[in-house]
Amino acid sequence: METPLCPQCRTPLPAQALGGLCPACMFEQGAFDSQSNIAGSAFIPPSVGELAPLFPSLEVLELVGRGGMGAVYKARQTELDRVVALKILPSDIARDPAFSERFSREARALAKLNHPGIVSLFEFGRSGDLFFFLMEFVDGVTLRQLLMGERLSAREALTIVPRICDALQYAHDRGIVHRDIKPENILLDRQGNVKIADFGLVKLVDPESSRMSPPSGDVESGSRLRAEIPAYTEAGKLMGTPAYMAPEQIDHPSGVDHRADIYALGVIFYQMLTGELPDKPISPPSSRTVIDVRLDEVVIRALQQNPSLRFQQAGDLKTRVEEIAGSPGKSPPAARKPSLPQIAGVLLILCLPLSVALPVFDRAGKPEEYREEAFFNAPGQETREAEEVIKQALRPFPGISLSSQNGNTEFRSHDGTKFTNLWRISVSGPDQKQARETLDAARSAVKEALNRGNNDPLRETISWSEYRSSGAGTDSWALDQKFVTRLRRDVMSGIFLSALGLLCLSYRRKSHSAPASKTSAGISLGFLIIGAWGVFVLFNFFGDPGIQLMPAVALLAGIPAMISGLSEKAGRLGKFVAAVSWCGMLTLFLKSSLPDDRQWRFLDSAWTNVAIPTLQRPPAPTPPEKTRRHKRVDKTRAVEEWLEAIDAGKYDEAWARVSTLTSMLDSQSAWIEKMKAVRQPLGDVVGRKLHSTMETGEIKGFPPGRYHVFLFHSDFTGKSVAEEIVTLIYQEDGHWRVFSYSIQ
Repeated sequence: METPLCPQCRTPLPAQALGGLCPACMFEQGAFDSQSNIAGSAFIPPSVGELAPLFPSLEVLELVGRGGMGAVYKARQTELDRVVALKILPSDIARDPAFSERFSREARALAKLNHPGIVSLFEFGRSGDLFFFLMEFVDGVTLRQLLMGERLSAREALTIVPRICDALQYAHDRGIVHRDIKPENILLDRQGNVKIADFGLVKLVDPESSRMSPPSGDVESGSRLRAEIPAYTEAGKLMGTPAYMAPEQIDHPSGVDHRADIYALGVIFYQMLTGELPDKPISPPSSRTVIDVRLDEVVIRALQQNPSLRFQQAGDLKTRVEEIAGSPGKSPPAARKPSLPQIAGVLLILCLPLSVALPVFDRAGKPEEYREEAFFNAPGQETREAEEVIKQALRPFPGISLSSQNGNTEFRSHDGTKFTNLWRISVSGPDQKQARETLDAARSAVKEALNRGNNDPLRETISWSEYRSSGAGTDSWALDQKFVTRLRRDVMSGIFLSALGLLCLSYRRKSHSAPASKTSAGISLGFLIIGAWGVFVLFNFFGDPGIQLMPAVALLAGIPAMISGLSEKAGRLGKFVAAVSWCGMLTLFLKSSLPDDRQWRFLDSAWTNVAIPTLQRPPAPTPPEKTRRHKRVDKTRAVEEWLEAIDAGKYDEAWARVSTLTSMLDSQSAWIEKMKAVRQPLGDVVGRKLHSTMETGEIKGFPPGRYHVFLFHSDFTGKSVAEEIVTLIYQEDGHWRVFSYSIQ
């Protein structure tokens, strides 16, 4: 016969292997740092150094665990060279005058328990003020540590439970009830053995009164045990762990019998199968995981509230479990077949990635097409006059589109300047570089045509312009308004549908649902309110930086709101909050990742297309730099002419070229008097040379606006090496006018 192998390490399995897993792998599955098992409690155990003089025959090595009923140390018996476990009881217990006698009686009962499934007691007694047990040291892990690692398989649970039943039946037959069966007291050593530990909460029960009989061949020893140890307990005292305590152990502690241990074992069995504690009312284990449906009857019977309806002996429970393990059964149909809400939930959640994929694939499937646009205004000219000039200038450029600003639309630049007579020219093509060159040439031709009919050098024909590019490539998708608009619409629909899918997946049939808890729903709602408040504050008080932080706030508050809301006990309110949190998080991420509509300042609805007659052969493009240089020379010459008028004393003519703002600050006569006071004392001009010129948007002490500053180095008959500063300001009518004049 072929020897079975461990599915993890592929080593031969020993006869006592649990559920087809070798003891070494089982141990590694629940391996832990021994210090992590030391739970905090009011009892402060003595240090290793303090115990040394009290136990001279022992070498106390380390503290391995502690709890409310004492502390356990790992020690070595030097004479026998044997590793043992030393359990120290709290010193407060020793203050009870009757405790010493009870301790001796119970310890003698435990010492007589000689079973491979029960931790052996070697010695007991008192050293100083401390009562102690010297017990077998189990080198392994507790069942609790295995459950914390991962849920055990049903096969492993069916192997462990019968061994626990063997040990309990042995103790029950001798009139001893554990009363604290829990995962922490079930040990598994490196050889795969299962042992019950900590009988410190036992209740001695008369075997005849509990209708328990010793096993055959041991009647005499059972009578002898009954004679030596009378039943004793602290009347009415509640002893045990609440999650694993039978109802009668809570209501009537003094009347507990061996069936309380069977109830506790039923709780452990349920936890091993499902990974959860049983709820009220108890849901069948098969409703929570895929197991043999016959186990439902075993677990539910062990968890009956009425002791008379449970298994009356641990051996009966063992027999039934072994029957099920020996004859494979069928899994519950409900566990294998998904319900209609689950199918609908999965399909609705898939709508979210589908809502992203459809517009993206559609966009990627189209041929590459780039669009280049430029915007400019023609201040100081009538719309009809400028339209004819622009149309004639664009005739040689095939493929160029021209649009004019609608009369009811107002545009402003970044600095708040209002623009009228705004135009847009655009060109599309498969080659972005060629489209940009064509647009530059058309833009230069328009500038030259508008400047050609301009007789006022201080009037700026094109005062503001900018480029905008869009294309079919992935790098420029964000600039495609139509694509982003469709993507935003489709993804928002996917977000709402996926939220409905979450609600469908979290649906539980009423018979299997846990009772609703106001706490879980309240926590979920609280996180949602905190997140909504945080987003409101960021949006209203922090502007654009706040928009970048919104997704982070949504995550910090939305994720815990979802986790709490999707729990089984959160109820309908929690599910609704979870769906709202899901929608909020994804919506804010969508808002932060896609361009806002405000980035497209020039909407198609604000423009009217203008038809352009085209020629067959376009002329060579004119570089934009030439137009800018020509405009700068004209503006400088206009300023020099204005200074010549001041030199000649023609102050009335100079006054006609000052800005509207200057005329509002001073009357004509007052301004002329100021110019005379500044200029006449200097005498005639000997020489004047332009030193520098600068255009700026802000000058200290001047009102907000666009300025052009000219600095001249001048010589006069009354003063040599003087600096003349002429400052122009740009007006809404499209003209540059003199704002100020000074001499230093």
